[in-house]
Amino acid sequence: FAALGVRELRNPWIRLDFAIVVSGWMELSALASMSQNGMVPEEDVSQLGLLTAVRILRFFRLVRAVRLLVQFRTLWLLVRGLKAAMATILWTFLLMSVFIFMFAIFAVEVIVKNEKVNTPEHAEYIAKYWGGLARILLTLVQVMTLDSAYGIYRPALLQDPSVAFFFVAYYLIVVVALMNLVT
Repeated sequence: FAALGVRELRNPWIRLDFAIVVSGWMELSALASMSQNGMVPEEDVSQLGLLTAVRILRFFRLVRAVRLLVQFRTLWLLVRGLKAAMATILWTFLLMSVFIFMFAIFAVEVIVKNEKVNTPEHAEYIAKYWGGLARILLTLVQVMTLDSAYGIYRPALLQDPSVAFFFVAYYLIVVVALMNLVT
């Protein structure tokens, strides 16, 4: 922007380049100052977490270069489509999170407080999958992705077949309906 003036800073790509150059300059000057003052030994300079995080900004130079290449046109179209769909994806994620949370609270009543399921011989099963709200949420996410779902719902169904209504409702609402919003 030095050649064309300050008005060029309106271009987001110029601002990105400017931020990358300034962050690189700040990192180098900070590292040089620290190693000259003896604050950080020369061999430990590369292990500074905060300053090395600034190096991630340099990755955005590659993004800009890829955008300009004609060979990556399809990739760039996919990235633009993903960016355009980001609001929809976030709302879908929020909706799924709300439904999973509602089913987790419902699972406390249907499974954990169910005297037919929560027996002393099934204490390990209850503790592993249904022991607390955080575990229930993880269990329901696991069931949502159909990861070993049979091993999760089978012990509860064998003890109390009425628990099937909970799992059928969960499958129909979360696994079938909401997961189809994503695809």
